[in-house]
Amino acid sequence: FIKVNGIEYQASRKNSLLGLNKFYATIIIDLETATTENGKLNVAAFLKKRNTNEITYRNAALIQLISKPTDDDEKKVELEIVTYHIYWNSENEGRIEKHVPLKIGKGYENKIKYIYHDKKGVEYEIATLEFHEITEKANGERFNKLPITNNEIVSEEMVKEGQTQRRIIYKNGDIAEYGINKGQYFWRIYKALNTKTVLVRMPDSLNLKSLNIGYNFQDTLRRYCHPDCFAGLIGALAEIKRMDVISTGMCFKYGSCFPSKTHPNGDSIDTIYFKTQAEEQKKIDAFRKFYFNYIIAGVYEWYNLLKCDSHDVDHNDHLHCGNFSAKAIVIK
Repeated sequence: FIKVNGIEYQASRKNSLLGLNKFYATIIIDLETATTENGKLNVAAFLKKRNTNEITYRNAALIQLISKPTDDDEKKVELEIVTYHIYWNSENEGRIEKHVPLKIGKGYENKIKYIYHDKKGVEYEIATLEFHEITEKANGERFNKLPITNNEIVSEEMVKEGQTQRRIIYKNGDIAEYGINKGQYFWRIYKALNTKTVLVRMPDSLNLKSLNIGYNFQDTLRRYCHPDCFAGLIGALAEIKRMDVISTGMCFKYGSCFPSKTHPNGDSIDTIYFKTQAEEQKKIDAFRKFYFNYIIAGVYEWYNLLKCDSHDVDHNDHLHCGNFSAKAIVIK
C-alpha cells in the first residue's frame, strides 16, 4: 500500500507490487514518474530482493494500482501474527485456513491466534497461544521393565502428572515415562525421530458463552497439542455447541503422552463420553468434519453402536479422535 494525496493504493495484478512482496523485502515507489488516470495510479518502483543488496528498477512497464484494496489483501498487510481461521463452511465439511504474514510482528514470534467464523460469517476470537519446537516422537512402546540402554540420561525425575509418575529424558531425544493405567504399572518409551514439529500450550479450560463452547481437562497435564489440531478442536466444539466437553488430554510439552501409545506430537485427543448415543455421535461427526480421520470408541453398551473407525475395550472410558489431517488445512 502507498498513499498519494491522501488516497491509499494497492497492487491490482499478480505480477505487481502485492505479488512481489513474497520475493522483495522493500518496495520504493518512484512518485516522480507517477501518473493518474480514471482513479488509478501508474508508478515505477525500486525493488530490493530479500536477504540481498540487489535492487531492481522496474521501468519497463508501469505498475498499475487501484484505489480500494480487497478485504483479504488488507488483512494480509495488517497481519502480524500467524492466525488460524476456522470456518463452519457447510453441513458436512469444515474449513481451516492458516494465514501466515509476510513478516511476524515484534512480540508475536512464538504466538498463534485462532479465530472462528460461524454459519452467518460472524467472527469470534478464541485464543492466542504460545508455541515451542520439539523433536517429533514415534508412537510409544510398552515395557513392564525399563530396557537396558547405552543412551545417556539427561534428566530423570519423579512427577505427579495425572497417571504419569516418572520421566527419563535421554540425550538422543528419546523419552521414557512410567505410571499406572487401569490398575497396571508400566513404561512407555517414545523414540525421537529426525524431524521437528511445534506444540501449543492449550488453555487449561475454555468457556466462551458468546459461541456456547467450552472444555475442561480431567486428571491430566497432557495439555499441549499441534497448532493445526487445536484449530480442528475449536471447529468441532463450535459444531456441537457444548460447554461441558471433558478431555483427558493430548500430549505433554515434550511430545510424549503416557499412558497413551498414539498421542505423540499432539495430533490426537481423548474425551469423556456424553450421556447418550445421539449426543456422542454428534461429537464424532463434528471431529470428523474438522479433519480427525481415525476415531476409536469402546464396546460397552451403546458405545459399540457408534459410527466410527474402530471399537476397542481399552476405550470404554473415553473416545479417541486422532490422525489429524494437516494436509486439509489451506495455507495463505
